[in-house]
Amino acid sequence: MLLDSLSCFDQGKTGLKRKSRNCSESHWVEWARTALKTGVSGDSLGAIRIFFGLIMVLEAYSLFQPSESTAGQIMIDTYYAGGGTMTYFPYPGFSWLPMFPKSVISGLVILLGVAGFLMAIGLFFRFAVVTVFLIWGYLFAVESTRTYWMSYYYLELLLAFLLIWMPAARCLNPFQRRKPHRSGAIPFWPIALLRAQLVISYFYAGVAKLNADWLLDAQPLKYFLAQEHVVLPGAYLTSLIKTEAFAYLLSYSGALFDLSIGFLLLWRRTRFLGMIVLFAFHATNHWLLFEDILWFPLLGIGTATIFLEPDWPMRARRYCLNLIQLKER
Repeated sequence: MLLDSLSCFDQGKTGLKRKSRNCSESHWVEWARTALKTGVSGDSLGAIRIFFGLIMVLEAYSLFQPSESTAGQIMIDTYYAGGGTMTYFPYPGFSWLPMFPKSVISGLVILLGVAGFLMAIGLFFRFAVVTVFLIWGYLFAVESTRTYWMSYYYLELLLAFLLIWMPAARCLNPFQRRKPHRSGAIPFWPIALLRAQLVISYFYAGVAKLNADWLLDAQPLKYFLAQEHVVLPGAYLTSLIKTEAFAYLLSYSGALFDLSIGFLLLWRRTRFLGMIVLFAFHATNHWLLFEDILWFPLLGIGTATIFLEPDWPMRARRYCLNLIQLKER
């Protein structure tokens, strides 16, 4: 690669000069292509498979449970299988999809949970992830009243689609031992693609917050902080978080978090700080602001591990084994 790089330059009086713009561009294209093909550990991708599969099991489970967002009613009845349920605003190109009866919807949700579990354990992975994508996509398309779906559900659908094309079952898979001809190494491109997608998702969420409601009126944070369930230990702390100043603090902090977190996680020197900030963000959402945010904190924390070194699960395992051995001495 070094020789290839030097071939794009001439030696002049003031040092190396680029021969041409096209030569430089072809060099960088070749460098990117080589980097994306480089073999790395597949452990981090396997961890994403496990995290995401279990989260889809929890999503399926939640649809059979009452929720704060449905005033204590079963979510599958409210959004899909209740009397008079219909699609009010069909997505372009999907108005032909039928709203199945309750028995079929319930069966699909159960199958979604089973497929998510198969994904997590690595059994019939390709069939399982395609099933998750199709069922979750159907539920996304037909429940277009916009009353159930949160923004991170779209991210889950996108992750399911991307995982279809990735070798996510090669590592951290007890069933992989039956196929010794397959290596645990994977090309770097799946990890790079997932990292890029998460950076785009977070950054776009930050751009969406750059509006008058969010920055000038601190909405909807004012509304959420005024809810009765938003409390902290002690009357003083509770009164403090109910103030307008705290609402503005959270509004600007939230926008800054979304705009910067992807880049903090990408750069190795700021990755540890980024993980701490990420945990704080999701902890605030889960334990302070929202009662019905469900599994977004788990999704955010689980998928963020793709920014760690590709072999981090093996490193974590060695670290734990070393701690156990030290305690036994």
